[in-house]
Order: sequence, then structure tokens, then C-alpha cells
Amino acid sequence: MSDAEFDELVLANIQDVLAAVAQEQPRTPASASEPEPGQGLPHQQDASRRQSGEGAGTSSNGMLDTRLLEVPQNSEATIRLLKARLKSVEEQLAMAMSLNQEKDAEIADLQKQLKQNSQKDAANSRSMKALEAQVERHRRAAEVAREALVAKEQQMSDLSKEGAQADKDRRLVEQESRARDVRLQRALEEVAKYKELLQDVKKQG
Repeated sequence: MSDAEFDELVLANIQDVLAAVAQEQPRTPASASEPEPGQGLPHQQDASRRQSGEGAGTSSNGMLDTRLLEVPQNSEATIRLLKARLKSVEEQLAMAMSLNQEKDAEIADLQKQLKQNSQKDAANSRSMKALEAQVERHRRAAEVAREALVAKEQQMSDLSKEGAQADKDRRLVEQESRARDVRLQRALEEVAKYKELLQDVKKQG
């Protein structure tokens, strides 16, 4: 609540008290109550001041006009007026304190939520860093495995080539072996023929 609104509320309470006091004041003789030329009754003067702008409850500097807190020649009414203003101020103070407590509670709740969110963000950040580290480890392991697979494939290719060459060499050896066997068999047959001829010659001689 702004100061202007507060002053207007206090002024409304003051005007109510003034109206009650004006009704309770006894009538005075006409000679005593007649105003001087150009002047009216006190409550009429207050009304004219309120209508002119000064009676709006503020002075020229915008503050509450303290002259409205006094009832001329009536201390009891002035006391009641001051009590009314004090009660209004106390009510406004209590309201302001209650609002402040509500705002403090809201601020505390927001701070608690902010702290929780900060903790969640920190936990999420830690989890994200841990996941990123795990992903990096898996990436490196996959890279190592890929390199090992490439090496194995190259080794298998080399072994396959070596196996093909070995099969080729084995076939050549087998061919050469068969050719030697054929030549050896022919040579044995020739030797056998020569032995038979030799035997025949010995028999004839």
C-alpha cells in the first residue's frame, strides 16, 4: 500500500469521527455560533477545505494534514480522533506485517525451490558428465575393437593367400611326385627287361 492510499484510508476514518463528533456537540446560542463575515462553522470550514483540495486530507507537500486530528475546544473528541487514527494505523501495520510475512514465506519457498532446482541441476550435470565419460570409454573401446577387427581381417586375408599358395605348391609337388613315380616305374620295367635278356644270354652261352 502506498503512502497516498494509506493517508486516504486514515482520512476516511477521521472524517467518520468528525461527523460523529459534530452530531454529538450541543447546540450553542445563535450569538455564539454565528460566524464572522466570510467564515462558516468549523465543520463547514473543514468541508470547504476538503472540497477545495486542502480538505482532501493532504497538505501542499502531499503529507497528511495534522490539523484534521484536532477538534477545537473539545479535547475528548480530539482524543477519540487520535485513538481512531491510532487504531487505523495499527490495523494497517498489522496488515502490512501480515503481507510481509506472506511475502517472506513466498520468498523462502521460492528460495527453497531454487535450491532444489540448483541441486537437481548439479546432480543432472554430474550424471551427464558421468554418461559422457562412459560414452567416451565405450567409443575408445569400440575404436580399439574396430582396429583389432581390421587387423584380424588382414591376418585372415594373408592366411587365405598363404593357404591358396600352399594348395598350389602342394598340387605342383603331387604332380612332380606322380611324374617321378611314372619315370621310376618305367625305369624298373626297363631293368626287369634287361635282367631277362641277361638270363637268356647266359643260358645260350
